Amino acid sequence: MIERIILVTGGAGFIGSHLTEELLNQGHKVTILDNFSNGKMNNIQHSLGNPSLTIAKEDLKRPKKLRQIINASDTIFHLAANPEVKLGETDPKKHFEENILATFNLLETMRKSGKPKNPRLHFNIHRVRRSHTGSNKGRLRAAHTHLNLRRLKTRL
Repeated sequence: MIERIILVTGGAGFIGSHLTEELLNQGHKVTILDNFSNGKMNNIQHSLGNPSLTIAKEDLKRPKKLRQIINASDTIFHLAANPEVKLGETDPKKHFEENILATFNLLETMRKSGKPKNPRLHFNIHRVRRSHTGSNKGRLRAAHTHLNLRRLKTRL
């Protein structure tokens, strides 16, 4: 298996933390980029001692180290977003900044990075909802289904 250096934006969130765990289990090096506005250290607590894990506290709205991180990455999973969909109704500017502007900054930094071949980029465009029971198990199943974690090995 080829070891990859993978960037997971929003890696301290629910889905990002499970993706990070699976990527580490597969032997990849992972950098979590998160501003911890919604993501929690508690979500990644079990991976903190792994020497293949790097954590960058960075806000995609005002990136400082993003170019260096992108240049060191083979693959990017872009999961950073404000998970509160209703925010778009009550505070559309914040919703725009945390979702659209953050994604634009990531893409623009990739474009300007000067790297001859940009890393592969994967987006999460679905909102994973709780199962009808409201359990985390249902959410995790949805995350596994959406990200195809079982087949991830063959797709990287």
